[in-house]
Amino acid sequence: LPLYSATGKLIGVTAVDLSLAQIDAFLQELKIGKSGSVFLLERSGDLIADSTPHRPYDIQNGEIENIKAKNSSNYLLRSTIGYLNAEVGDLNNLKVAQSSEFSIRGDRVLWQVIPFQDGQGIDWLIVVVVPASDFTQQIDNNTRATFLLCLLSLGIAIVIGNFTANRIA
Repeated sequence: LPLYSATGKLIGVTAVDLSLAQIDAFLQELKIGKSGSVFLLERSGDLIADSTPHRPYDIQNGEIENIKAKNSSNYLLRSTIGYLNAEVGDLNNLKVAQSSEFSIRGDRVLWQVIPFQDGQGIDWLIVVVVPASDFTQQIDNNTRATFLLCLLSLGIAIVIGNFTANRIA
């Protein structure tokens, strides 16, 4: 990034050296719920980095090749991209942050896509995907326990009611 004086004269240049491997490592350190993920994508659908341990690229004949998100080994990413392509169509149509939910194998999945542009040529999509079960698992467990306690209480009430009715009769 060039730095100019007040008169417009070039006085220097600043730069930051950050590799995609460092971004990938940073994303892998993030904890998104119990099993959620973050993905960085090019508008073309190429995977840049993700929070999973899978490499976001392949090496073919000594050359690094980007992996298309729709061809990723990560089922959650493949499903999300399939849903996005069906809903939005071309990823270039995503101009503002969007979020919604869809189902994978009967499980609800919450997602959000945030476009990221830096004005220097980076035009990425940040995709955050979290299965709803990460949030609702404790609620489901509590609901199940409450239901079982209600059944137990009903059974005890029936036994005590029968005992009392026989005693009175």
